[in-house]
Amino acid sequence: MWPALLRALSVLIEGSSVDVHRVLYPFPWITTLHAARISLAYTAKSQAEYETERESETVSESLRPPKRSHIAAYIGNYLVLAWSGSILIASILQQPYTQLLSPYPLINYVTVHMFLRYLPTPPAQVVDFACPLVDGLLRSGALTGAVLGSARHPNYAHSLFPQLVLGTLAPSAGSLIGGVLGVTRPLGWSLSTPHPLRDGVGWIDTLELWIALLCTVLYGVLTHSHPDYTAISDSPSHTHLGARSVVMLVLTCAYFFKAVVVHARGDNRGRSGTSNRRDGSNGSNKSKAE
Repeated sequence: MWPALLRALSVLIEGSSVDVHRVLYPFPWITTLHAARISLAYTAKSQAEYETERESETVSESLRPPKRSHIAAYIGNYLVLAWSGSILIASILQQPYTQLLSPYPLINYVTVHMFLRYLPTPPAQVVDFACPLVDGLLRSGALTGAVLGSARHPNYAHSLFPQLVLGTLAPSAGSLIGGVLGVTRPLGWSLSTPHPLRDGVGWIDTLELWIALLCTVLYGVLTHSHPDYTAISDSPSHTHLGARSVVMLVLTCAYFFKAVVVHARGDNRGRSGTSNRRDGSNGSNKSKAE
């Protein structure tokens, strides 16, 4: 079962480099899927932030955010969320920014984002349960690319530590930077504490980071990306494609597990809140406000 599943994932990884259409849309599936996934995440987060600001009693009516941001903010904020992670990793590895090598990445991402703008936004629960496989595909590419880039870097190749740091950051660097800058806030950007460093953040909320670290080690062992892994394995046991398939499988399972836990926790809180309001313990403040 597992060999067949890993072979299927390998085929999926290889197929993601094929253009969507050679003539009508000559952009790879991997970047198109990434553009769509970030667009969905940006839209969902922006709508949640809008609802929070709109319902906030501390914000005056004159400062209430508009229902939809203007086109420059809509595109610019989205591109920061989509590209800041890869730009950060490329800066550390002293590599050229692929977004500046040609106008095609800009066309690819903007067209996908604008197309999805005029479609109904699916509920967060649907997105979270439908996208773990896509997230595993996209983030496994970012993780393995960062590890390989570090392993081949003239200044970082001697140490295992850069592989661990970059492999951990690469899959979620864009969302971390976007969160720090507040690119989804309807009232404008504002600096804030990175989400993993905030009080009350639990292990499930930081899953993207620690599962990326574990997968970085796993990928390094399978491909023997550094001599320090000799203590575990003397030679590579998988090709880079095969090892990425294993990483993709682990990430997909982890993201699906997080979706189950997060939404189950949200449902339990919702039921608890409903029962409390029925008991009259939590509904009093709302009644007074109304």
